[in-house]
Parts: sequence; structure tokens; C-alpha cells
Amino acid sequence: MRDNETVEDQLEKELYSKVCVVKSIKHFVGEASKEKVYMKEEDRFSLNLATIIARDDEVVAVRLYASSDGYKVCLFKNSSWTPDDISYIRKVETYLKIISKYSPATSEVVENTENALIHEIKTYCYTKVKSRFEKLKRDIIGSQEGYIKSFTDFASINVNKLSKIDKEGLYKICKKCYMYYKITKRDPKAHPKFLGYLKKMGTYVGSVIEIIACANKPNHKTIFSKFELHKMEPTIIADQPTFS
Repeated sequence: MRDNETVEDQLEKELYSKVCVVKSIKHFVGEASKEKVYMKEEDRFSLNLATIIARDDEVVAVRLYASSDGYKVCLFKNSSWTPDDISYIRKVETYLKIISKYSPATSEVVENTENALIHEIKTYCYTKVKSRFEKLKRDIIGSQEGYIKSFTDFASINVNKLSKIDKEGLYKICKKCYMYYKITKRDPKAHPKFLGYLKKMGTYVGSVIEIIACANKPNHKTIFSKFELHKMEPTIIADQPTFS
């Protein structure tokens, strides 16, 4: 570390390095983790942000700096940021500040803002969620196994109408996937591959729930009052080590 370089600068460079090599290695993005990972609250928040910002086959990295002065979040991904990306990031930042400022959640302002945030996430992540749903749908339509019927009964899914699912219907299924996965994830009889599909579909719902819950915490008001999201371009920085 150079004399005039802060720890924060060094951490940003390390994360830059990780993202810079993203394009040159093969990512197995679709693999669902089979292990339970316990993380600090800041790490959970970072993971949840990455979930709602990554689209299609993008890889997103998040570095969060938490202090009593606020959350500063640096966002990196393995492709260029589009105007839609930037607009979305600004909206997420604004909505979380409002939610934190006016919580508890009984406030009408908070409720309306949470709904607006959820709407933005649904719209932004729709393509990726729909792609994941197609994999789940193939299993549902192509199998008569008991574990499939158990889920479709739980989620009140009409198999004959799966091809006509609209955006709202898709996210209702996401909620059901989230709920059903929490119930069955420790069931030794659960089918691992199908359980993985449910986990991926439910991830978005879980991330939204946790992000909003974090912003609603009374002890986070100061942090979120100065909450900042910074997009960083995945360009090579000279004179830095490479991490993978």
C-alpha cells in the first residue's frame, strides 16, 4: 500500500482486480450453493444488492463500507453500465433512504416506497427471473413425480396455464418458491435439482425482504441517511495485484 493510499482505496483496487479477470474465466453462475453460509449483516446486505442488480448472465461484485457515517457501496460488473442500469441504481438508493427515514413500516410513505422499490426490482430483474422460471417450468410440465405435485399443490399452480404466466403471476410463483424452499430444504426426500430451481427462483424475494428489513431498522437510520451507491467500470488499473 502506498503512503497516501487509504485502506478503502486498497480494498476497492482488490475488488477491481477480481472483476477485471471475470471476462477471462468461465463462471458457473447457475450453480446453487449446497452449503449454508453464515455471514455478517453487511455481507448479507451486499449479497442481496448483488442479487437485485445482476441481470442475465452478468457477474456483479459489491464492496460495502459501513460506518456510523453511512453505507458507501461500490458496484462492479463484468459489462458496461447502461443508462437503464444507472437509473435503476439511483432509484434503489433513493427508495432505501426514504424507507429508512420514515420507518417504522406502518408509515404510509414507507409502504408506498417499498411497493415502488419492489416494482422497480420486478421490472429490472424480469428477464433473468423468467429464464430461471423456464427451467422450473420444464420440470413441472415434464414430470409426474410426487415432489413436483407437492409443490404445484402448495403454490396453487395450474400446469395447463403455465405458458400464460404474466409478470405478476411470475413473481407470485417466486414467493411460493421462497416459502416452499424454506419448508423443504432440510427434507432428505426433497429432489436436489428441483430444490435448486426453487432456491434460485426464491432468491429474489428473499433478497428484497432482507434489504427492506435492513432499511427499516431504527438503528440504521443514520447509516441509510448517507447511503450511497457508486458504479465502478470494470477497467484494468495499472500497478495492482490480480486476485481471483
